[in-house]
Amino acid sequence: MDFSRDVLTRELAQKRARIINNVSYKLSISLGKNQKTYNGVWEILFNLKKNGETLKNELKEGLFIEFIGKIKKIKVNGKSAKHSKKDFGFILSESLLYNGENVVEVHYENYYNNTGDGLHHFIDPEDGKEYLYTNLEPYSAHRFLPCFD
Repeated sequence: MDFSRDVLTRELAQKRARIINNVSYKLSISLGKNQKTYNGVWEILFNLKKNGETLKNELKEGLFIEFIGKIKKIKVNGKSAKHSKKDFGFILSESLLYNGENVVEVHYENYYNNTGDGLHHFIDPEDGKEYLYTNLEPYSAHRFLPCFD
């Protein structure tokens, strides 16, 4: 799998779709006035179909989760976990995951994005006020938070 480009390939999307379902998220985010970064705690809840050869074929590298930002801490199913950082995300070892329901908790820090994607921050020159907005169109959510984008 080529993880060197910030794109979601059809191959990766199809592999994950074969082994993951019932995905939901819980977000806690800390925003400060006139800051360049924000902090978040993001829970990713999902079911994993872990059945021997299928999983081995689909998750050779581990479970890939997209994210552009700094990871401070990860817990998988309540236990501290290590991850492998990739250019636009991270990989969790298959050995950390259960067959069935899983919870991945990611504590992170990220810069505001000024391209209009992810979590965008700007100060309006007309009124001097600070504004934030999100653009999570296809394949922009990982610029804001860790996810299966």
